[in-house]
This record gives sequence, C-alpha cells and structure tokens, in this order.
Amino acid sequence: MKSLLNNKGNTLLNVMITTVVLVTVGMAIVSASIGGAKRTEVRETDINITYDALKVVDRVTAELSTKLSDPTNVDYALANSNFLYNLNNKLGLETLNSVTDLFMNESNSDTYLESIECINLIDITDGNITSIGSDSCVGNVSSLYPTAPFDLDRNLFTRVYDIVVVTNTPDDQEGFVQRTAIKRVILSPIPSFLKYAVGAGETLHLNGSPSIVGNLYVNDLLIQKDAEYTTQSQALNVIDTPYPSIYGDLFTNINTANYTSLKELVYPSTPDSEIKFYKEDAPELYHDSQFVDIDFNETIAEKGEAMLAANDLSSGDYSGTLAERIASKFGLGSVLPVDDIVEDILGNITDILDEIDLTDADLFRDDGSLTQIRHIGDVVVLALDTPMNLTDVVVNGDITIITDQPVSIDNIISTGNVSLVNISNTLEITGDIITTGSFSIEAQEQLNIAGNIYSEGNAFIKSLDSTIDLRGDMVVRNGELIISGNDNETSRGEAENDTILFDSVIYVEKTAEISNLNIKGGYEIPGDETSKRKKLILLSGDDLLLTRMNEFRNFSDSRETEGQLLPFDEDIEPLQAFFYTDTNAVLYGVGSQFFIEGGIFSKGDLEINAIRGEVVSLDKLNPTSSNINQEDHYSRFNVDYDQSVLTDNIDFLPKVDRLSMYSSDLIVR
Repeated sequence: MKSLLNNKGNTLLNVMITTVVLVTVGMAIVSASIGGAKRTEVRETDINITYDALKVVDRVTAELSTKLSDPTNVDYALANSNFLYNLNNKLGLETLNSVTDLFMNESNSDTYLESIECINLIDITDGNITSIGSDSCVGNVSSLYPTAPFDLDRNLFTRVYDIVVVTNTPDDQEGFVQRTAIKRVILSPIPSFLKYAVGAGETLHLNGSPSIVGNLYVNDLLIQKDAEYTTQSQALNVIDTPYPSIYGDLFTNINTANYTSLKELVYPSTPDSEIKFYKEDAPELYHDSQFVDIDFNETIAEKGEAMLAANDLSSGDYSGTLAERIASKFGLGSVLPVDDIVEDILGNITDILDEIDLTDADLFRDDGSLTQIRHIGDVVVLALDTPMNLTDVVVNGDITIITDQPVSIDNIISTGNVSLVNISNTLEITGDIITTGSFSIEAQEQLNIAGNIYSEGNAFIKSLDSTIDLRGDMVVRNGELIISGNDNETSRGEAENDTILFDSVIYVEKTAEISNLNIKGGYEIPGDETSKRKKLILLSGDDLLLTRMNEFRNFSDSRETEGQLLPFDEDIEPLQAFFYTDTNAVLYGVGSQFFIEGGIFSKGDLEINAIRGEVVSLDKLNPTSSNINQEDHYSRFNVDYDQSVLTDNIDFLPKVDRLSMYSSDLIVR
C-alpha cells in the first residue's frame, strides 16, 4: 500500500512539474510574440520615418533644381558683397517658404508629414555652420559637424549647402525613433561635364567591363560584353568579357521617347532579360534637365586673350599679330619668319647638341655675368658649366635653352619656337612662357614652370625618367599637345617613373595625346596647410588620345577584395585629372592598365573598351577569354570620380551663364 501511495505521489508531482513547464513555455511564447510584434512595429516605424526623411530631402532637392533652371533667379549681377543674401532671396531660401510650405502646410493631406520635426538648409560655404531661415534643425545635427570641410571665398559664386530633415515617430505609433537625413548640394557655375565620372554628349559605348565609381551622363548608351583592341599588327580583335560595373547613377536630358528606350536598356521589362551590369543591380536613372554645356571655341579664345592681356600683349595693347605685338613692345625690329625646329630637337637627349645647327643661331653661354637676353634672331642658351639666373629672355626668333646646371629664368617670350632641354640638375621657370610658334620640353631631370604657357603652334612635353612640375595654366592655339614619357619601363618590367605634376587647366585647339607616364596633382606648398594639391584639367577641341598607360602591367593582386570597389597598388598610380574633348574619344583598358582619379567626358561619342584580370601580351589574348581569369578580378579600366574640382575655385575653368547643382553625400543617422 505504501508503494502504491508513493507512486501516486510521484505521478502527481510529475503532472504538476509538466504543467508548470508548459505554462512557462506558453507564457514565454506569448511574451516573445508580443515583444516580436512590438519590435516589428518599431522596425516598421523606423523604416517609415527614414523613408519620409529621404522623400522630403528629394523634394527639397527638386525644388532647388527647378529654381536654378530659371536664369532670372540667378543673375551674375548678384556678384557683389551681398551675393549670398541676394542668392538666398532669389531662391526663396532666406525663410525657406518655398520649400517648407510644401511639407508643413496643415492642409496637406499626406500622412507622412506627421513624422517631420523640422526642415532646414545649412550653409557651410566658408567653413562655418550658418542656418538659413529657421535654425530648429541645427541643434539636432551640430554633432555631425565636428569640422566644416569647406573654406570658400563668399564673394565667389560657389555655394555649399546641407539639406537637413529630422523625423520622429508619430504619436500614435509604438516606440520612439528619430532619424536625421543630411544631403549635401553644391551650387557652382562650372560646366556640367565636371560633375560626372564618365559622360558623353552623344553615345557612350561601354564595351567590355570597365569599373566606374561615380555618376555618368548619357544621351544614348550602348553596352556589350565584348571589348575591342588592336594588336601590334594593327588588326582589330574582340574579346569576350563580363559586363561593366557602375557604382553611381545615370543622368540624361534626352527627349521622352529616347528616355523610354534608355530606361528599357537599364531596367528591361522582360523578366528573363539579362541585367547588363557586373555583379551589381542596375544604377538609378534620372531625367536631369540641368546639363550646362560650354562653347569650346569661344572659351579657348577668351582664355588665350586673358593670358596675353596679363603680359600686356593683347590686341588692345598693340596692333597686329602676336609676333608683331611682341616686336613692338620690346623694340625688337621686324618680325622674322618662324621655322619649325621643335620636332628635330625631340630626339635622343645625349645627341641634342649635335642636332642643333649653331651656325644659324646666336650662342649665349653661362659666364657668370649674363642676366637678361633681348635679341633679334634665333638664340641658343647653354648652361653647361656654371649655374645661371636670368630675368627675361625675349627673342625675335627661336629660343633653345639647354642646361645641366641649376638654372632659373623669369619670363620667356618668343616670336618663334621655344625649346627647353634639361639634362641634369633643375631648370626653373618662375614666370610665363609666350611663343608664336611651337613649344617643347624634354627633361631628364627636374623641370619646374610656375607661370602660364601660351603657344600658337604645337606643344610637346616629354619626361624621361624624371619629374616635371607645371603649376600654371596653358593655352595651345592652332596646334596639338603631346605629353609623353619614356616607354622603356615596359620592356624592363619596371614601374612607370616618368611623372608630371599638374596644377593646371589646359586648352588645346586640336588633338591632345598622352602616353607612357604618371599624372599627379600639382604644386603643394610644403608646410602650408591651406595649399591644396589639385589636378590636371585638360580640354581639347579635337580628338583625345590616352594610350599605353602602364602597358602590360598588372596589379600586384588583381583579385577583387570584398568591400573594396577599386584596386590598390603603389606601383600603378591613378591619373589625377579630368579630360574633356569637344569631339570623340576611344579609350582602351586591355593592354593598358587605365586608372583615372577624376573624370572623362566627350561632347560627341565616347567609347571605352576594357577587360578584367592580367595581361602580358595582346597577341596572346584569346577571343573567348579562356586563357585569362576575368570573373572576380578588377577591371583594367577604372575611373574614380573626385568631387573636389567643384569647390576648388579654379579661376581658369570655363564659366557658364548660370549656376548648376551637384548632389553629393547623403547621410542618414
């Protein structure tokens, strides 16, 4: 009996324990369900108010864009000490009525407006945080501005604004969530081509698999999985590749019919259509009406005249041709004919003295007493024994300067051709160079030019295992520009060591060609924190040729790294430049390892050909790409957009007749 009672007791105890466990588990499940529902509701609220903030930011951006498209709102006559106030007044920004009323009007039926706490525009143009209109948002975002990134002259045209929108959880929703959206917009009178990493006024051909980090401008877009290249025998071949990768958005202002066709290419309506982008979703496509073009011929004429006027050689200072103006100003007698000897000079630098016919030129040597040269007739200046310091070298004829000693010259002005040859030590030109003929540089050692260069003939700049530092601007009228380096690195398997440092805007009336060298940002004053390392901005009226860049060189590791959009290699440096052509351009990243930190734009057609992976010879490429690895490898044609050009206040850039807007960083916190 006692055993039976014990069994009944154990059974009762088991039942009670099981019941408690089940009840506990049930309550935990119910509690988790309730908590999960609350978390889901809070998460949904978070998503909704974040979307609300982004929607408002987009509306404000669109409102600014619409007002900027009306030229009566932004007039250059406002360029005075009150420019900022007048601009804000014209755009309706001083009270934000033109923007805020769109969202804060009580009669507005949009329910998402309940989440908006404040909308504000913050001006950070001069490095300070200045609220325009209500400052109700500033306290919410002050912690996001530990230091303002810009320090621009407020009397100039460029303006940098941050659109700030703060949203909160509406009263009838669970939990409290706050989100702040900040979008930076830059208003500037610079031409629109500088706003894009890659662009074409007509058709952009993306052949193969280039990699572009930044926005693109297109009016027509063609994408194909085949890259074209030319072998040494000049045979045109095609190689199969992946599609291009674009880390940015597409902008266009074409008509509605063509926009529909472009949209179908980017977002095909057929479910089984192939997405034509490498490992990425299709970029966003925007119908942008703000594109501001330039008149290249008018611009180069204007910039050339301004450069001459700075030296009192404009048509308003003296009559006649430029050669006649030079002769009149400096009293150098009648103008002599110009003979093009520049191409003869651009030979083997060790034989340079043998190639110059000294019998037809007057020789000036360094004897310690020479300080200035003003001469009628061709001259050759030799600094081969002792250093030389000259003020002006003004010649009615050709000028040839050959140095292997430290040499400093202020200005060089010639009615003929100007040729600079530096064999060793440093050749420094501290002023301007003006020539009615051709201009050439050949440097085996350091050569620096601090002033501007004006040439009415062809221009040649050649760096031979050396560095050339050009800190001024350049105008090449009636001629072409060829910038090149030594091509022997490829045969030796070495890194490119021919370098030109540019802090320049260059206008070339005809073809511009660059090959076999590094281009880096130019002059930066050591120890001066206010100085900036800028870039080359090159505009050509005719074809643009960029060839043999890091030819047959490969990245130390061409395999893609997660989270790293572009490759990194200390031996293969990006060209720090923006390139523009008023006609067409065809570029190749097949044999070359092509990398631009800046942008490239063609007013006509722009064709880019690129593959991925490593290449040792074009002749060994297989059209089916079976002999090289392309998937999961970096492209051989990379463009990385740099927006600093929008805020550098580069005076020599083309100016347009109205401000345009560039949308930059978007922060959501």
